Amino acid sequence: MGVVICKKCGDAWTFRQAFVSGLMLQRKKICPQCRAKQYPTRKSRHRSSMLSFAAFLVFLIIVETFQMRLAYSLVFAGFVLLVTAVVNPLVIQLSNEEESHW
Repeated sequence: MGVVICKKCGDAWTFRQAFVSGLMLQRKKICPQCRAKQYPTRKSRHRSSMLSFAAFLVFLIIVETFQMRLAYSLVFAGFVLLVTAVVNPLVIQLSNEEESHW
């Protein structure tokens, strides 16, 4: 299942490669096949930000609505982070050049 496609060689990354690349804090991504530097597009960075913000809002609303205890809140926070990390590779699109934030 290819989720991220390299703009230089056109090869699709596996879900595992995209997931591990998404966990790295570096902005540039290295294509596993051709070793070219790739950068997330402005649109995909925006989608990732919206995904994180939505996950945070869902977490806050559910914790406050059900008045969860700290231990349950921490477990739920881990679950929300895991779901966000798994969904994030599905919204990544790459470009050969780094785009500005604006």
